[in-house]
Amino acid sequence: MSQFLNNSEEYSRESAHEIDFDDAIRLPGGGSTCDIYRTRWQRRDVFVKRLKEEFRAKPIYLDALDKEFDIGVKLRHPSLPVYHEFHRDYIVIDFVDGQTLAEMIKRNDAWLANERNIVKILKELIDVVDYLHRHNIVHCDIKPDNIIITANTKNLVLIDFDKSYSDALNDTCGHPGKYGLSVADKGQTAIDFRAIAMVIEKLKANITDFKFSKYKEFVKACYNPDINCETLIELLSEKANRGATFKGIYKIILSIIAIAAIGLLISFLGKFYSEERGDHDGYLSEKIIPEEKPDESVTPNNDVIYQQESPSTPVSRPENHSAERASKIQKNEYAQPNAVTVLNDNLKPFFDELIGGLDRLDMLRSDTTVSRRQLMENWENYVALEGAVIKDSVALAVTKLFPDITDKRMSILVSATESYKNYLHRANFVKMEFMAEVDRRAEQ
Repeated sequence: MSQFLNNSEEYSRESAHEIDFDDAIRLPGGGSTCDIYRTRWQRRDVFVKRLKEEFRAKPIYLDALDKEFDIGVKLRHPSLPVYHEFHRDYIVIDFVDGQTLAEMIKRNDAWLANERNIVKILKELIDVVDYLHRHNIVHCDIKPDNIIITANTKNLVLIDFDKSYSDALNDTCGHPGKYGLSVADKGQTAIDFRAIAMVIEKLKANITDFKFSKYKEFVKACYNPDINCETLIELLSEKANRGATFKGIYKIILSIIAIAAIGLLISFLGKFYSEERGDHDGYLSEKIIPEEKPDESVTPNNDVIYQQESPSTPVSRPENHSAERASKIQKNEYAQPNAVTVLNDNLKPFFDELIGGLDRLDMLRSDTTVSRRQLMENWENYVALEGAVIKDSVALAVTKLFPDITDKRMSILVSATESYKNYLHRANFVKMEFMAEVDRRAEQ
């Protein structure tokens, strides 16, 4: 109980910031025990919630007001008002420019006939209720009169904590019977969830052209004794999640098609490269005379030198083929084994980074606590990473080593590295399994 139940001394007005009620504007509504005023206080607009005159001398009502301030002053959330000061029979709260949901329902406000707006305010209401529950507070009096929709942003603000239940301040609270619960259910979160259902039922009953496709499913979920805020949010987001899922699956399919196309291209280029290299084996193994021998090294920008392999068995050289032979040898310089090895060392960190991302995706796929929405968010992050690494980092590294290399030669050289082969093998497996898991969760 508050200090007023045990303090017989008259309350002393010591604060320098007393409200001048002669200048305050009394607002309609307010409730059965309190009046609501709007006024200026310390250069700001505020609400003042004051006990009606017949209740100002009754400790139980003073205590409820005291408790509301004790709860409200410690909370900070976009959908909660800011509490400033407490006096014996009134509290000072930040002004919220808007109107109560009850007023909007009475006026049959067309804004409430839009399903998108209904989903918006329900998500905001569930979010603030989740915040309260995580702070061991049950509001116990959620209703249209205690919900304000702001004038400009149309955001939701939940007010009035005088009936709230808190472990530390449990002497006054809402009546469970109002929500079809027993007295033993006092302080249970089910009170708030059933109240949310009643709010949406009141909207449906009073708003012309009310639209909410999840109405029956949502209300039924609110009456489930085991319901929680996360489940309700997922239910409200299910339509969007389905769209994101289909979009994600579409991206996965495109990625798999792209990988398959890359595989076919690599296979074709590999075959082309093998045939081309086979055509010139004689020239590569031939002992070249000094005056016709091209440069024996390829010197990239990082000054790494790749020596030509020494011939072991000389082969007779055809007449008048010096220029053709030099051209063919130059074309194959990029495909020398030691050049591939050095490039592999340069590219390995990039492909290891991608493999690490694939490993994280695989771990998430196996984690049953991760939602379908979280899977898709992580997949989209990986796709962005993959594009940045392959299109930017890998291409830049190859170009830095071989400034004049063509795209065709770059494909041949990169596809020959072990780091790329390891990445491609891992990507084919993980992406297929990941898509299968997304499909499975979409069916649940």
